[in-house]
Amino acid sequence: MKKFAHLGQLIVALCLLAFTTSAGAVQVHLKFTAVAGNVHRILFNPVAPNNRFWQDYIIVTNKQGQIDLSLPTTNGSSGFYRLVDTTGPAFWYDWRWYNQSNNFSIWGFGSNQVAYVHNDRSWDWYVDQANTGPDSAVNCGPAVAAMACHWFNQNSTVTALDARTTYPEGDGWWSTTDLANYWNLQGIPWNYYPATVAAITNSVAQGQLVILCLDLAYLSQATNSLQRVHGFGFSGTGHFVCLKGYRQSDGTLWFELYDPCDYGNTYADGTPKGRNRHYSVTEVMAAVINWWPYYMTVLPPTQQNVQTQAMVQQSSVAKSFSSLPVAMGK
Repeated sequence: MKKFAHLGQLIVALCLLAFTTSAGAVQVHLKFTAVAGNVHRILFNPVAPNNRFWQDYIIVTNKQGQIDLSLPTTNGSSGFYRLVDTTGPAFWYDWRWYNQSNNFSIWGFGSNQVAYVHNDRSWDWYVDQANTGPDSAVNCGPAVAAMACHWFNQNSTVTALDARTTYPEGDGWWSTTDLANYWNLQGIPWNYYPATVAAITNSVAQGQLVILCLDLAYLSQATNSLQRVHGFGFSGTGHFVCLKGYRQSDGTLWFELYDPCDYGNTYADGTPKGRNRHYSVTEVMAAVINWWPYYMTVLPPTQQNVQTQAMVQQSSVAKSFSSLPVAMGK
């Protein structure tokens, strides 16, 4: 889990440092000029400079003049460091820092961000249900099942088509039972709970992936194509989505979803509209309560033992598989 409060600054400068170490050279130095009042973020990427998963490594504040940072490495290691020099409020979205004074309001979030909590992964795990086989139109359940597997395990090779083939359901809608059965086959620890805002945000804060089955009719549509909040053209009744974060801004709380019903819709920057789409908590809860008033969770690998214990004890809050209420989605 990563938490951000009163976030960073506006990106104004950028440089890139690539390195490869050997037995005789295991230190990398990054030298730059710090500007008073700026925030200087050193980001790290072990893969490639065009890989989008840059992570905050060191943050330098309240400094001025020449800075010489010794960046720890190991023999035979390689990677990339990026220096982001920032000034003015900014916010983090989909592994990038953005100008808060422009993008935040244009995208529909509000004026100022207060806090952000997310359980993203430093690898691609989003699945668009389009082109997932002959049942693509009703494959939100198989797509969400596959996303949860990839979120849990970076090396997972399952697909939405594999999930659908395993549980065909007569080419119809999938149910919560299908999700549970498929995750059991894949060794994915899951549970479910009654849905409340406090319970869902607490699960996210504990590093868990949340799965909802909701009625899209309760979600309003965006008013323009630049917004990254509300719906973007799809409606209907039962639908499965992954909830992987929440964002607080200007008194409004947003849930951040991975919605598989994207069908190739992208923003101007080429990123999928279904990935990291934000919806107001009020609308999401109405959509949940009026369709399936529960939520499922998938725990990260570090919490597997906790999940197993909870399932065995069958506490008064966490429910067992045999009592899982059934809801369906497409």
